[in-house]
Amino acid sequence: MCKEKGTKEDVWEAIHQEHGRCYDLSLECGTDNRRHFVKEKYLELMKSAVPMRMSMNRGERELAAAKAKLNPKPVAALPTYKQQSTETSPTPVVASIPSPVPTATPSVAKTLPRTPFEQAMQGIHTPTADNLEIKRALLALRNMPPEDGNRAKVHQELVALFQQNKDVYVRSLIPPVLTQWKTVDTPLTMAQLFKLQTEWNLQIQSAIISEMCKTPDPRIAADLAAVIGYQASTQKVANALIQIGPAAEEAVIPILENKDVSLARNACMILRQIGTEKSLKPLRTLSHAEIRNFGELTAKAIEERVRETPDKKS
Repeated sequence: MCKEKGTKEDVWEAIHQEHGRCYDLSLECGTDNRRHFVKEKYLELMKSAVPMRMSMNRGERELAAAKAKLNPKPVAALPTYKQQSTETSPTPVVASIPSPVPTATPSVAKTLPRTPFEQAMQGIHTPTADNLEIKRALLALRNMPPEDGNRAKVHQELVALFQQNKDVYVRSLIPPVLTQWKTVDTPLTMAQLFKLQTEWNLQIQSAIISEMCKTPDPRIAADLAAVIGYQASTQKVANALIQIGPAAEEAVIPILENKDVSLARNACMILRQIGTEKSLKPLRTLSHAEIRNFGELTAKAIEERVRETPDKKS
């Protein structure tokens, strides 16, 4: 290579690169008369380059390019995105991503409750720490006009809820809801709830007994007679037994021998309204001496009523 660097040598090298004579120049440039030879070659080749009509600006550009090739300067590494920007590469074809297909609205609507009844039934099956959703659902069912086609379903779900849920307020709400959605078997369901109690609670007992008294039925006469002495429910139960009529007589007669004199007195009052000839002997043979006179008066009242209405004799 030519040891002496200069403007002419650089231009000479650039010209030889363009004409394919770079190798000849490198051989001859090592002689003693290299400067004179290069100058002559330069002039000679410049004459042969006249047809190319190289302008000064173009020569300057080629000179700068030749310098960069002969003496490349170390360049700091550039970021990847800048290096890629200097290269001309074909624009990559980006595949179009199909947009997600939205879920059909009808299928979503099917999973959501559409009516107040469906919302309430869903709330019954939504247990929380405070049972708030269940309480809201029960209150909604209690204030909702009953649908004949759903009465049996409500009874089935609420009896199961009464067995599973131990919350006092939840249990006390179930009896009035059953009365609101009553069926022919509602009285039996109330009696069943009373027997299902595992933890005796005054609030739950009062709720069940109160609803039992609202639906007096001969089938639950014995159940009503069994709870006549519970708390403050004596008068309610007595009225319910009176509404049942003579069908409750057999359930009331055993109360005459109850250890509680007040309950025996209440039994006499009930039999005064619904008793028949079956009640006469138990009333006249009371074990409680303090109410024997009251029992005798009750028996006479029954005889008088039976004489006036002989068609109602049992």
